[in-house]
Amino acid sequence: MPTIHLQVCAGFANRVRALVSGICLAEDLQLPLVIHWFPMSPECACRFQTVLDPESLPKTVKIVSEDTYMAKEVLSRENWDSYYASWDAKSDIYIKSYGIFYTNGRWNDHLRSIRPSSLVKQYLNRRCASVPWERAIGVHIRRGDNTKSISGSPLTCFREKMRNNPNAFFVVCTDDTPTKEALMIEFGDRCTFPATVLSRKTEEGMIHGVADFFALTKCTHIWGSVHSSFTEIAGRYGNLHFDLITEN
Repeated sequence: MPTIHLQVCAGFANRVRALVSGICLAEDLQLPLVIHWFPMSPECACRFQTVLDPESLPKTVKIVSEDTYMAKEVLSRENWDSYYASWDAKSDIYIKSYGIFYTNGRWNDHLRSIRPSSLVKQYLNRRCASVPWERAIGVHIRRGDNTKSISGSPLTCFREKMRNNPNAFFVVCTDDTPTKEALMIEFGDRCTFPATVLSRKTEEGMIHGVADFFALTKCTHIWGSVHSSFTEIAGRYGNLHFDLITEN
């Protein structure tokens, strides 16, 4: 029986949405799926098992840490359809992606079945034990090297939204120290920051970053940054409304 080999690429949320697409594809083709989760990437420097629970995946899915160099990039349904049209049904499938390239009616169900690892759960429970989730708004401010998020969702817009919601508690997820410090000074005990290590280039930083993700999914809704899959996938996971914050 042929096997689907899918290398998931880029940062955590990009990998998750490609992973879920692969699960849907394998389900519809009734083929086993091998996920190549390469842990040496600076955008996501950890093994799958460090941040997510392998037991939460379908039994037909296997996780490996090896890179695969023969994979063809598939980022959209059109890309997949083109690949499939020339696929020899007796051969293994080798693809790589960081996007939603295949969906079926169970895409969100498969996404929401994925559970955090025990390391992430322990860290999140410790950091967010006192969060009033019933009035918590998730705030995702993407910075790093994402110039489109920086210019499209400036900090001033987030601060204005936060000032206009005096009764809310804010769960702020950011990869930028100056942003974190500015919001701590202005909003004090009205906000919390799940991650204390902001770089994603280490295993510890990835545990903190994935804790950020699952913290957002527990909020009442999310204010997020444009051009960032982190906001979108967290919103879909938690079945939450999310707004992308931009200048009017």
